[in-house]
Amino acid sequence: MMTPEHYISHLLTTSPDVAGLVGMNVFNIFVPKAQTELPFIVYRRGVSDDENTVSGPGPLSIPTTSFFVSSWALEMVEARRIGDAVRQALNGQIGNVAGLSVVSLLMTGEVDDFVDPTPAGAQLPLAYEVRQSYQLRWQRA
Repeated sequence: MMTPEHYISHLLTTSPDVAGLVGMNVFNIFVPKAQTELPFIVYRRGVSDDENTVSGPGPLSIPTTSFFVSSWALEMVEARRIGDAVRQALNGQIGNVAGLSVVSLLMTGEVDDFVDPTPAGAQLPLAYEVRQSYQLRWQRA
């Protein structure tokens, strides 16, 4: 059965627009040390919440899982372009995929940021980030 994390990865890695900008550089939680070349996308699961009753999980429980998706690039305009492609790939998706019934996937926020490695003494260039938050509502098969 597909998990919500697999679903996010599936949508990102099968989007032609996303692939055109980052290739297969889509990572869960962290970027492997061997992969330090920008641009790339990092996604991670946030809070998961199940609807419960006094007697336990409800029979029609619709879990909600939040995700954070960060689009990283050397230039802000490129990070923004990747963020736009991510939004197109994820926002508003619904349906059934490999045993996962997605009720809704909606973007809930977006922020721009950057990492200046100079104060930390890192050997990486200045990098720009577009960080988006999503809420995925789904049902177990």
